Amino acid sequence: PIPDRPYQDVEVDHCTMDILLEDDDTGVVLGRPDVLLFKCRATGMVIGRAVGYEGPSYASFVEGLRHAMY
Repeated sequence: PIPDRPYQDVEVDHCTMDILLEDDDTGVVLGRPDVLLFKCRATGMVIGRAVGYEGPSYASFVEGLRHAMY
């Protein structure tokens, strides 16, 4: 069921994007970025995010959580 209040229940989703990023100056391929999203189940709004090149980790979770809090 949908929660009664906003921010009562927040989902976290981690996925690897299906694109390769390349540096404009050197032409070096940087890799496939990982995206971590925090989404409110009551409103459907994305409240926090983190983008990086490491897999699912505590550090990427804290970065996304910090973005959601600020």
